Amino acid sequence: RRVLFRSVAGLLLGTLAFRAAHRLPATILAVFVAANVISLLDAADQERALWYGAVTLYLVFSWFFFTGLLSRYGRQALPALLGGYTLAGVISVVLATLAYFHLLHFDILLEYGRPKGLFKDPNVYGPYVVPIALYAMARLIERAKGQLVWAGLSAIAIAGIFFSYSRACRSEEHTSELQSQFRI
Repeated sequence: RRVLFRSVAGLLLGTLAFRAAHRLPATILAVFVAANVISLLDAADQERALWYGAVTLYLVFSWFFFTGLLSRYGRQALPALLGGYTLAGVISVVLATLAYFHLLHFDILLEYGRPKGLFKDPNVYGPYVVPIALYAMARLIERAKGQLVWAGLSAIAIAGIFFSYSRACRSEEHTSELQSQFRI
């Protein structure tokens, strides 16, 4: 709801901008959404189809919001967007890691003993944290202000990736090999 509200509010208030280059992707998304609506009429599992449709609409409105925001403000919007992304990920990693080591008794943050944080499963959580690690390491390399903070964020993100055991981040064979070498 928030993304829908922000997208509509942004359009009405003029805080989002769109260029001619956005017409083709917007048209393709509109056709895709229309096809989804048509397919809803004959879905075998209406509840699942509605859920899929809702997620699709959320992602389409997210595309409009972020495209409009970045078109309007350009690189000036990136620090706020990356900062929010990083903050959300670090909160999830810290909570999930504390739950993983049983320092926080929130089993909802774990799935089959693997940290999943505030995400659907560890295979979504792990890849979400990868850009945070890369961003923090890039800030370290740039010698950005707050080197100790960026080093800490890098370490937190790398721990989150490692403990997720996500197949999207690395192969299971390498994880098992490392675990046996270090007795993790």
